Amino acid sequence: MPGLRALRRGETGTGLAVVALWIGLLVLAGARSARIADTVVGGGVGEWLALVTLVGALAWCWGPGTRARPLAAGGPGDRGPLAGVTGTPSGRVGLLLVAGVLLVALLAPYLAPHDPARQIDPVAGAHLPPGPAHLLGTDRLGRDVLSRVLYGARVTMAAAVPAVALSVGLGAAVGGVAGYVGGIVDSVSMRVVDLLLAFPRIVLLVAAAALFEPSLGLVVVLLGLTGWMDVARLVRGEVLSIRERPYVRAAEGLGLGRGRVLARHVLPNALGPLLVAATLGVADAALAEATLSFLGLGVQAPTPSLGSMVAGGRDALLGAWWVVVFPGGVLTAVVLGFNLLGEAVRAEAAGDGPVRRGRSATGAVDAPGEGAA
Repeated sequence: MPGLRALRRGETGTGLAVVALWIGLLVLAGARSARIADTVVGGGVGEWLALVTLVGALAWCWGPGTRARPLAAGGPGDRGPLAGVTGTPSGRVGLLLVAGVLLVALLAPYLAPHDPARQIDPVAGAHLPPGPAHLLGTDRLGRDVLSRVLYGARVTMAAAVPAVALSVGLGAAVGGVAGYVGGIVDSVSMRVVDLLLAFPRIVLLVAAAALFEPSLGLVVVLLGLTGWMDVARLVRGEVLSIRERPYVRAAEGLGLGRGRVLARHVLPNALGPLLVAATLGVADAALAEATLSFLGLGVQAPTPSLGSMVAGGRDALLGAWWVVVFPGGVLTAVVLGFNLLGEAVRAEAAGDGPVRRGRSATGAVDAPGEGAA
C-alpha cells in the first residue's frame, strides 16, 4: 500500500502525505473518468500532459513513493538526490510548494470545474463571492476564478521553466567559452554582458514585447534572452577557477581539444552554481511573466494568466478581493517555493547542507573537482 513502508519506519508525515496523495488522485481519476476517456480518444497536448501526470503520480505512489523519503531530513547514510535539499525545514517547505504548484498546474484540465474562458453569466454571475458553486468566486465577467487560477499557474510555469532553460543554456555557453578561452574573447564577451546588464530588464522586456504580437512563445523567448547575462558572469567566474585545476591541465596535456575539455571536464564541475541559478531564476522569470501580463504585454485573453488576473481585478479590489488575492497567492507560492528551494540547493552545493556535512565527516564525498579527475 502506498505510504505503508514509511509509516512502518515511523515517518508519519511522509507516509500520510503519500497516502493522501494516492487517495486524492484516485478520487480525481474517478470523478473525471469521462474527461479521461475523451483525452484518450482525441485529447490535445494539454490534456495528454495532464493524463501522463496523473498516471505517473499514481505509479510513483505505488513505486518510489512507498520507499522514498521525500520529506525526511537527510542523514549521513541517506544518499538520495533530494537528501540535502530536504535536510532543512526551508528546503522541505520549498520542495512542497514547488511540487504542489507543478502538480496542480499539470492536472489543471482535470481539476478545473469550469472552462476558464467561459463567461457563466456576465450580469448575474459577476463578482460572486466564494461559495459552493464557485469555490474561489467569479470575476467581473462571471468566469470561475478557481479554474482560471489553475490554468494561470500552468501558463506561468510553462513560461518560466523553458525561459530559464534557455537563459541557463545560453549563459553557460557564453560564460564557459569566455572563462576558458580568455584573452580578447573574454574581454569582448564580458563587455557585451556589462552593456546588456546596464539596461533594466523590465525595460528590455516591455520594449521587445511592444514590437511583436504578444504570445506565450514570445514571452518565453524574451525572458530567456534577457536573463542569461547573470548566468554568464557566474559561470565565467567558476570556469576561471576550474580551468587551473590539475585534472584540466592533465586533459590538456593529453592533447584533448579545447571544446572537449570544456564540455567534459570544466562545465560539468560548474553544475552546482548553475543549478542554483536555474532554481532561483524560475522565481524571477515567473515574476517577470506576471509583470508582462499585468501590463497587457504577456499572454493574451482569453488565455488566463496570474498577472492578467491581478490586473483585471485591481479596480474591484475592495468589493471583490478574491479576484486578486487568490492568483496573487499562487504567484507568491511559486516565487517563495523556488526561492526556498534555491537557497537549500545553494547551501548543499556550497557544502553547508546537513547531508554534505555528515558525509564529509565520514570521508564519503570527494573534495570538489577530485571526482572528475
